[in-house]
Amino acid sequence: MDGYEVRPLDLDRVRVAVEWAEREGWEPGLTDADPFFAADPQGGFFGGWLDGQMVATMSAVRCSAEVAFVGFYIVDPEFRGKGYGKCLWDEVLSRYPGMTFGADSVPEQVASYESDGFSVAYGNARYSGSALPGPDEDGPSLVPAGSVDFDSLVEFDGRHCFGPRPAFLKPWIEGPGREALIATDDSGAFTGFAASRRSGAGTRIGPVFADDRETARSLILALAEKAGGRVAVDVPLPNQPAVDLLESLGMEQGFETARIYRGPAPELPLAEIFGVTSLELG
Repeated sequence: MDGYEVRPLDLDRVRVAVEWAEREGWEPGLTDADPFFAADPQGGFFGGWLDGQMVATMSAVRCSAEVAFVGFYIVDPEFRGKGYGKCLWDEVLSRYPGMTFGADSVPEQVASYESDGFSVAYGNARYSGSALPGPDEDGPSLVPAGSVDFDSLVEFDGRHCFGPRPAFLKPWIEGPGREALIATDDSGAFTGFAASRRSGAGTRIGPVFADDRETARSLILALAEKAGGRVAVDVPLPNQPAVDLLESLGMEQGFETARIYRGPAPELPLAEIFGVTSLELG
């Protein structure tokens, strides 16, 4: 395409991509650009540039040696329907030979992804509420995530996603508007991990990784109390205890997405995933 080129984004341009996502109503965290950019030190963010102007964005973050997760696939409204997004898409995915691609798609776009070789693995749904109960007094011990051994946190987190992600995890749990908690048993072993960050519409909670429903409940309620106001959690629908938990807290279901993969789908412990980290990162 004449005058059109694909090139990596620096951090400032990733911040622009997050602003575009906010404009689309995706409700990213206000400071998500920094941990997202840190997640893939080899560079997982790209833009489509037309005559020096960025008109499209996309991420393909390497989450492991086998999996790259696609997100922030946005074309500036003024330039839609002209092929710039598809050109960016094809060029970026061609740079990851042999890898499985994951993504979260809105239902109306699933057929388009399926035509490009993706298959639906399961559904996610966003639940939100603004009048949750107070924290449980008899729940597990909760401590700030920043107070525990970071390597142990990386290991626990990595068991519940595509693999260890230390470069992403540190800025995800630190900084303005961010909170993160660890649940432990009597021996001090980790039984849960959850984090929250401010968004333009309140607070997003994710991930919520827990050995059981009661631990997940304690983590969510503790973070919700710290946040105040509206909180939202994205939950994998195959985890029915997670759905039941959020509904029991008075949270209401909003929009749904489909988790899709092109290539062998990774095995995730969905029964222990009570909240997805981010729909843009898996």
